[in-house]
Amino acid sequence: MENKVITNILVPTDFSECADNAMQAAIAVAKFHKARLTLVHVVAPIPELYGLEEDRATKEQQQELLETQTERISIIAAALREEQGLFVGPLIRIGQTITQICETVAELNIDLVIMGTHGIRGFREFLIGSNTYGVTEKSRAPVLSIPLSSKIYQFKKIMFPVRNIPNALEKYLFLKTFMGRNTPKLVVYGIYKIDDTHLATAYKRVSLFVKDIRKEWSEVKVASVITEENLADEVLERAIEMRCDLIVITAKVGKSIKDFFLGKFAQQMVNHSTLPVLHIK
Repeated sequence: MENKVITNILVPTDFSECADNAMQAAIAVAKFHKARLTLVHVVAPIPELYGLEEDRATKEQQQELLETQTERISIIAAALREEQGLFVGPLIRIGQTITQICETVAELNIDLVIMGTHGIRGFREFLIGSNTYGVTEKSRAPVLSIPLSSKIYQFKKIMFPVRNIPNALEKYLFLKTFMGRNTPKLVVYGIYKIDDTHLATAYKRVSLFVKDIRKEWSEVKVASVITEENLADEVLERAIEMRCDLIVITAKVGKSIKDFFLGKFAQQMVNHSTLPVLHIK
């Protein structure tokens, strides 16, 4: 990923408290980067019914819903333009939420997606899933997820968990772009399973990586752990203990790549974190 500016931010909304909270973070990020905000609301299609009268009623119901939601999102966009001095565009899409958001990312050349998340755990997680994690998994752009419980919109201490250092610099460049002129504290957190091999090599790579980036931050702290515990829980607990206010995770895309920051780990991080999570591919 090349080190470019952030000029185009997408903010999906379902008009919930969770989405409104993420909107506040998006406003802060957009002001900092002087970026355009695009608000998108996805309307689920109403199933078609057989018969002329039923079909007509369905289309009328769909059109009424579209008009209502279009007016609603347009009012929000206009208020943001007037009150925040931002360039804000409203958008309505029809279809499946994750698919429509990811298609919008590609079509509008979005640099960053900012979404709210509820922080779901346990059995419900597998029943209802998470639109935010789904977008995180499939979006071509980085995704900043904002938990409902988080009111942090400026980041002063960042945790950057690493395991496989190759390609870390590629992800790090977007983090630098995201932070811009700010130079907060950075915690590079090496985390390893107890059965990992070549630990000495991994430690050396972490040290070299930190040496390369140290001058660009107000403070760089290095920490590491070898654990038998759940890796996501380990990162989340340590981030809270160290009073971090943003966690950055990275991922590669590809079915053949078994990377540490794929699948279950990323899902748990996005769904369970009480801190904002920036997911960079």
